[in-house]
Order: sequence, then structure tokens, then C-alpha cells
Amino acid sequence: PYLDAGLLEIRYYPPTLNTSKNFWLAEECCSEQRGKSKWIDFRSLDERTFCPTGQPIPEFLKDYDQYGGVAVAWEEFAFNGHVTRPKGLLIENYTQTAVDLGHHIKTIVKPDYATVFAGNPHNFLYEGGKYTVNENGTVVNGAHVHNDYSFKKIKVHHYNTLSEEEFNIKMNKGGLDHGPHTEDV
Repeated sequence: PYLDAGLLEIRYYPPTLNTSKNFWLAEECCSEQRGKSKWIDFRSLDERTFCPTGQPIPEFLKDYDQYGGVAVAWEEFAFNGHVTRPKGLLIENYTQTAVDLGHHIKTIVKPDYATVFAGNPHNFLYEGGKYTVNENGTVVNGAHVHNDYSFKKIKVHHYNTLSEEEFNIKMNKGGLDHGPHTEDV
């Protein structure tokens, strides 16, 4: 129904793609959405973005119109000792946060200015003198924030693995741009 309503578009990687799928996707999406979308939130399936205050994200973003992007801080969750994934809501089953020593962010970007990932899938490079700021207006120049790390206004819950079983499956799948993990013999 989302395809029929024009709310969802499916893209396929070119069969001859020999670069990072994440980087290709970001560049293509930003290029294609210039003049069409005001903001794009690049997220993985295991991440949820929201405002803890209950404010709708489009309302929150109105205060950041002059910037190229907004860095959203991660709060990363462990699998809470679950051997298999439990039934029910994520927010109820996963309450123990993992220590995020890297202070990771993901960025909501304006495709009119964003060009490519800034060497990682967490932040972008921009045209027109634009740049990324965090929720407090502090400039962010990478995938991490080591000062002024804050998620009082907006945050990402990152559910890296939902059980020990899913963690093992994930580790054997490999990443988006490489094959399964192998053990050295």
C-alpha cells in the first residue's frame, strides 16, 4: 500500500557497484531529493529516532533551518541478557544501556546541501558553507561528539542486538559492504 500511495520508493544497487553501498546510497539519495525533501534521516533498521519531550521531529527541526544537518546522539542498548528475542515492545524489554565511549551520532540532513558521507555513515559533507550541529547548536565534525554530548531534545535509540541468538546471527552475516566474519585458522 505504501508503494501504491507513492510514499515508498524501492531502489536497487547497480549490479556493477564496486564502492560502499552505504556511501553510494547516501550520495544518490541526497542528489535525487534536492528540491524535493527538506530533511532526510538516514537510519539503520536497528535505530529509532525521537524527541524525549514528545515534540514531533518536524517541529524540532524548525529551530535548525540555517544548518546543513543535525547530529542526533545515540543511546545504545545491550541485549539485556535475553537469550532469544522476547515478545513485546523494545522500549519495555531493553532498558540497560551500553556504555558508548565513542559518543556516536547519526545526522538528519538537508539534501539541498548534503553531498556525501564525511568518511563514515554518521555525518556528512555539505555545499554552501553548511555544517552539522548537535541539539545545542555546537558544531559537529565527525561521527563522534566528545564534548557537549547531549540527547535531552532528540535522540536515537540504537538496539544493536536484541538477544544473544540474534547477536550470533548478526556476527555471521557480515556487514553491508563485506562478507561473513571468518576465524583465522
